[in-house]
Amino acid sequence: MDLEYYYQYQQQQQQQDTVLHVLYSHELDKCNLKLKIGCLEGCQPNGLAATPESALEDALLNFHGDSPYVTLELHSEGRRLTLPRQTQRAVVGKLAGDRRGPYSWNEWLAMRRGMYELVVWPGQVAEPGVTPGKVGKTSYPELSRLLKVRKRYSEGSINKIDWQDQLALKDLEVRIVAEKRRRGGLMFLNVTFQKFLLDSLEHSVVYFERDAHRLLPQTGPADLVVCPDPDINAANLSEEKHHAIERGVSRGAFDRERKPNAVERDCLHAIMAYPPHREISMEERDLVWKYRYYLSRYKRALGKFLRCIDFTRPAEVQQALGLIRHWQALDSAEALELLSPDFPHPAVRHYAVSRLAKSPMDELHLLTEALAEDEGPISYRRHAGAASDEPLTNFLIDHCCKRQGGRLAQLFYWYLTVEAEDAGEGEKFFGQVRNRLLQRLKNGNLDQRSLALDLKRQDRFVARLATILSAVNSERGDRLKKEELLRQQQQQQQQKSPPRSSKTYTTIFKYGDDLRQDQLVMQMIELMDRLLRQENVDLRLTPYRVLATGREQGFVQCINSVPLSSVQTSVLNYLRQCGSSPASPYGVKPEVLENYVRSCAGYCIVTYLLGVGDRHLDNLMLTRDGRLFHIDFGFILGRDPKVMPPPMKLTDGMVAAMGGQDSQEFIAFLKHCDTAYKSLRRHASVIVNLFSLMLDSSVPEIAMEPDKTLKKLTDRFCLHLTDEEATQHIVKVIQDSLSAFMPQLIDTLHDWTQAMKR
Repeated sequence: MDLEYYYQYQQQQQQQDTVLHVLYSHELDKCNLKLKIGCLEGCQPNGLAATPESALEDALLNFHGDSPYVTLELHSEGRRLTLPRQTQRAVVGKLAGDRRGPYSWNEWLAMRRGMYELVVWPGQVAEPGVTPGKVGKTSYPELSRLLKVRKRYSEGSINKIDWQDQLALKDLEVRIVAEKRRRGGLMFLNVTFQKFLLDSLEHSVVYFERDAHRLLPQTGPADLVVCPDPDINAANLSEEKHHAIERGVSRGAFDRERKPNAVERDCLHAIMAYPPHREISMEERDLVWKYRYYLSRYKRALGKFLRCIDFTRPAEVQQALGLIRHWQALDSAEALELLSPDFPHPAVRHYAVSRLAKSPMDELHLLTEALAEDEGPISYRRHAGAASDEPLTNFLIDHCCKRQGGRLAQLFYWYLTVEAEDAGEGEKFFGQVRNRLLQRLKNGNLDQRSLALDLKRQDRFVARLATILSAVNSERGDRLKKEELLRQQQQQQQQKSPPRSSKTYTTIFKYGDDLRQDQLVMQMIELMDRLLRQENVDLRLTPYRVLATGREQGFVQCINSVPLSSVQTSVLNYLRQCGSSPASPYGVKPEVLENYVRSCAGYCIVTYLLGVGDRHLDNLMLTRDGRLFHIDFGFILGRDPKVMPPPMKLTDGMVAAMGGQDSQEFIAFLKHCDTAYKSLRRHASVIVNLFSLMLDSSVPEIAMEPDKTLKKLTDRFCLHLTDEEATQHIVKVIQDSLSAFMPQLIDTLHDWTQAMKR
């Protein structure tokens, strides 16, 4: 046992000896770099003593005699970095009358690590490259070797054996002194550099400039060496001066009367047509500011104007906030942009919420449900600790307490519950907002108090379901054994009192899956469906309900349908079974076939815009009335686990159910796709702005690359194209999807895999 302990001890010691502990130099900003000046050793050349002539030139020699001192400067690449620091006059050692006696300082000055012997060059001014401090290997090979051995021993690089060290060190010192005298004319200044200890471990200091990795990207070896420029990210003084002059308060009266010429007007309208969150150049910012009073008649220009404001300049902010009050009133779509993280100023957010509150009730209900899911991350990360002052939080709580706010209150409550599961400040913030919501409901009228009670009952019900499924998942055994355990748990948890209503709701309670992304996608699909219906475009979409009640649990509404893979042999035959009509074309009821064509077109456009990936025939569902819809949105914004995925999921079998590519139904399908695409392009700002509120959220696909989320989304809308060009673009996307070979191969492999599993 002792031998085993000794072996482990030796292993630990060897591991410690092989570990190099380092500190970055930028971490020592508040530490003075020190070294200790020891003594001067060696033979002092003749002619260095003070002479009468030198005493006349320097009167201090009359008082100090020839007592030397050491001047210390810090140099880098031939440039002096610090002012010189000087020691006191040396104290002569015990051999005071001997010219070869040591001069001793024993004084610390505030700069390497460990002890060094630096060569002194009498009568010469220190100069890098001319008066080196180390002994040259070629000129003094033996002395250089002996000094290196002593230094390695002092640093612990040589294993220490006490009884041998005493003899070896004594002989080493004798040989060093003899070698110095044999060479003659060499003087050595003994200095000791400060050691850096952290947790009782000695650390080496590695030069590392703060943020240098940002200024100097590290690439492979190259002939061209780029030096880091610490001022590369600093403000341009000329631009700062120009900015101050152009936006001075005194120019306000003159700018009121300014009118753009034809070229400037076209440029301003082009800027207003930019997609949300597109970067505006400095020249464009100056142009927008120059004609800000002219632009105040265009409501869509307010977002671009506020992006040109430097909110670190109080005078400029005051002018901008004063002009906002006279700007043309915004619609709810434009107001959403001002709630994004790009506009953290409280006055701007208050204005945006005030515009939302004045929107029509039907339009407001359309947006508040999406806002209920988007508000939390922005409030926490941008306004942490100020929940009571956040205008969007107050706005949502107020609408949750209204008569029509029952569904909104449930969405908002469960969103706050899910986000409160995170540890840290987020849990505290979201918990505070949830408590405020419940307190408002408890202190309200009878309907509000009843809603608060329902929320608490839902909380207990979900907790019981999670407990049951947790026990089932932890049970070892086959499927039959787990089903039996599930029945037993249900009987134990069975509610004794009957429910208020006899209506049955078919849902799936998923345990172990993160449903927040599915909930977001379904919220966007429902929003797109309502936007299309406002323009009298009904594409028979099926936005089923998804409610995340935890990080890895939630409810999914169950729609009576079958996966397309089960009817892939003939979708048309399945439609005939569901709605047979021998007198109609293809033997299918017209309303069933129209539902299929419209829903197929709608989901092709919706999934294309959202970049939904991992599409296969098992997550395409078909109802008995002909409506097609998609499920399982684990990949969005262009991400797809498959190789060479098509832009949208459209197979030959799906088109064959329409009668083929030459049929009138397929032409109607193309028209529906074109109408839906152009209609949603007109509402792109609403969708993009809602996504912008989620940039700080923990939704997987958004959190992965938040800086690219909006670009991926806006690229799908192709806002730079005209309507005619957009039609050509979407038709080409459909043709590319139909002619793609790789999706057909992957679907075949997927069918084989599923058949083997069954």
